[in-house]
Amino acid sequence: MSTRTLLALSTLALFVGLPTGPLLAGSGDKKAESPLIRPTGAPDGDSKGKVRTERDGDKNRDRLKVEAENIDPNLGFQLFVADAGGVMTLIGAMPTNGFDEVEIELDTKEGPPLPFGVTDVEELAGRAVEVRAGGQVYLAGTVPSFANGGGGGGGGGGGGGDWIKVKASMTRPAGAPDGDASGTVELRRRGKDARQRFQVEAEHIDTSTTFSVWLETAVGSGVMNDVGTMIIDDANEVELELDTGDGAQLPFNVADVNELAGRVVEVRDAGGAIYLIGVVPHLAGGAMATDKSKAPLSGEGKGEIRVKSNPKKPTEVFEVRVKKLAKKSPFDVFMYDATAGQFVLVTTLQTNGGGNATYRVKTKKGHPLPLGVPSLASLAGVAVEIRDASTGTILQTGAVPSL
Repeated sequence: MSTRTLLALSTLALFVGLPTGPLLAGSGDKKAESPLIRPTGAPDGDSKGKVRTERDGDKNRDRLKVEAENIDPNLGFQLFVADAGGVMTLIGAMPTNGFDEVEIELDTKEGPPLPFGVTDVEELAGRAVEVRAGGQVYLAGTVPSFANGGGGGGGGGGGGGDWIKVKASMTRPAGAPDGDASGTVELRRRGKDARQRFQVEAEHIDTSTTFSVWLETAVGSGVMNDVGTMIIDDANEVELELDTGDGAQLPFNVADVNELAGRVVEVRDAGGAIYLIGVVPHLAGGAMATDKSKAPLSGEGKGEIRVKSNPKKPTEVFEVRVKKLAKKSPFDVFMYDATAGQFVLVTTLQTNGGGNATYRVKTKKGHPLPLGVPSLASLAGVAVEIRDASTGTILQTGAVPSL
């Protein structure tokens, strides 16, 4: 359409009351989608589904569609939606739509109307939805809002088709039963369908043993709960994947996977032995850039403490570097352990012919961080001392920087 034609149409709109601006087909189209989740104790452990809302701007038409699959369609499923007062109300039967699928579509133009006589599907946004059979709730969720979920034409909701994700490495705690185990914890979120995922993977591990994931009930609580059994993913790998797109609840039934960020996570065997420990990373918009920081060691010679986090690997790195100390001599690295209430020996360094040495820990393969902490964040501010290994004299002091 030429600029001249658009100008003519816009001028005409001033006289006949048409909307101004480019007249593009479907400019008022909107879509949103959210998953249906199996509630605790759901009768079917494989069922999943979704709720969709649509607006066709050209036809002034709104739709609400609810689908459920991996279920027995012969059980007679029904859709319930909360009314304005929050009371779950029967809307209608969900007819069979395939071998193991049922669905119901409500439409302001064709078929059954939208619930409660509304003509704007956005009026239903945020209301509870349940898929029931025989009085039991198989799946539950909420009606999505155009403002929050889903792609669509011009004017569609926020979010896109790509996953926002972040991953962090896990490490072996002191005395871990397996000296080769390594693992990761990952969060994901996708805007177009409000799908979210919590995933923990462990590898180089004996898959004949039963493993489960334990997660802190709240940041800093120290109380750990079992949130799921891990399944075999490969020859020497196990994983727990809780994906709302598959109907799974997120741990502790949180509404947003990022609510789990900062909590301690552990991989344990059936006897309670801890093989791996870590901290759930912050989704933080999905930023995957490397973050690093350093702080000086003061005293004799030179030195510094370095920390680095690389979510793409994923891995964390802790380093203590000393320079210009006595040549080819041993020096102890001590760090303050708040639990023990004292400085504890972390490692001994042997300087080279230039009086330099480096202590470096990289978590990618499960190597533990100093003091057995689950992440670099736990070391921020911890005091460090470099001591002469022969006399115990403190030569350098510093503190671990934060990322």
